[in-house]
Amino acid sequence: MSHGLIKRELIQAEIEITYGTDPTPAATDVVLVRNIAHTADRLRMARRGAIRTSLGELQHIYGGSLEAISFECEVKGSGTAGTAPEIDALLRACGLKVATVASTSNTYSPTSTSLESCTIHYYEAAAGANTQVRHILTGCRGNVEFVYTTGDILLARFSMVGTRSTPTDQTLPTPTYDATVPQAVKGLSTTIGGVANLVIQGYTLNLNNEIIVPDNLNDTEGYGQIMIAGRDPTLELTRHNELVATIAPWADIIAGTARAFVSGTLGSTAGNRIALNAGQMHYRGIAPSDDSGIRAATYSFGLHETSTVDTEFTLVFT
Repeated sequence: MSHGLIKRELIQAEIEITYGTDPTPAATDVVLVRNIAHTADRLRMARRGAIRTSLGELQHIYGGSLEAISFECEVKGSGTAGTAPEIDALLRACGLKVATVASTSNTYSPTSTSLESCTIHYYEAAAGANTQVRHILTGCRGNVEFVYTTGDILLARFSMVGTRSTPTDQTLPTPTYDATVPQAVKGLSTTIGGVANLVIQGYTLNLNNEIIVPDNLNDTEGYGQIMIAGRDPTLELTRHNELVATIAPWADIIAGTARAFVSGTLGSTAGNRIALNAGQMHYRGIAPSDDSGIRAATYSFGLHETSTVDTEFTLVFT
């Protein structure tokens, strides 16, 4: 008997036209991923609690479940400015809307209305030469973190929840992967409140979406629509200490001063350039650290709307 190689697993994702209805992703809807984790979510096993002459436990009764899946993706352009990146469906299913300027850009930003969902097909490795176990997760919504680490690939860490279906054995499709090569995180011009030339080791933007799922006894699994009920985008950034005359985080905390964040542009080739911007963020915490004998600290920020709603940040592909 053969063995299922994790390296041969595959994930496809496509935006749903109707919530919870599988649009049947195509070969071109494949997403390059790594570090896949997959499990039941909100699994309910009802205890019977019967009183009888034995001290033993009666069989528990399956009461429904959802499915959760998490993985990491390279954040890169499509290779053509104005054409969405391969993680487009996943970004939109995490509560982001996209504004497209033909042949120029795709800009992702938070939205509070008309939230979209996606279907995920996950081909899990199994003991078959070219057959794997396919899990179909519909109505998927979730959360994403963007991880900038100096010298590494820019990553998006997705955590998605969807409605389950019965897994089936399926022939592994022949995927068409995006051939665009990602950029290493270096050569940026990141600024905080307009202050440049800071020594920064890395930062992480987390949307911190609140995912809720109401009960629904009319549903075959007993769950209603998976919903994003709130968000609290935060940025954690590690940098070396500077003089107060250069940047003064404690004064900003006490005064509640807002600071703009500009990542600078990652990449120099049209179709594979990425920039993260936040109009105003406020300090939430400071944790001093030691970077090989150099005094540093990790700074936590909350990213907040300006006078216009849904303006916490933008992620721009050009």
